[in-house]
Amino acid sequence: MQEAAKLVQPSFGGEGFFAIPNVKWEDVGGLHSLRHDFDHYIVRRIKNPKDYMGFGVDLETGFLLYGPPGCGKTLIAKAVSNEAGANFTHIKFLQIFTLLILPFLMFCTNEA
Repeated sequence: MQEAAKLVQPSFGGEGFFAIPNVKWEDVGGLHSLRHDFDHYIVRRIKNPKDYMGFGVDLETGFLLYGPPGCGKTLIAKAVSNEAGANFTHIKFLQIFTLLILPFLMFCTNEA
């Protein structure tokens, strides 16, 4: 067990549980229309919540990016988080699967 513990790295690393990343849109490069959409739908709502509450708009609490490994999902999410001044939490599918779906599947198979 002690040998295995040396190989495991916490998913939140040295940043702590929640941190505003230091990645900027200049680090992403291109993707101007995507940046505009994120600014319109996410960043403005986080920075100016009172402007949206007056319209009765339900504020989003997060967003999900999906795609193949290495396509820049994490980099984009960090840039959006930085621009909004919001905390960033990186969650991998395997973490969700292990915590939520796997126990449910095990429960279903035990019930049969």
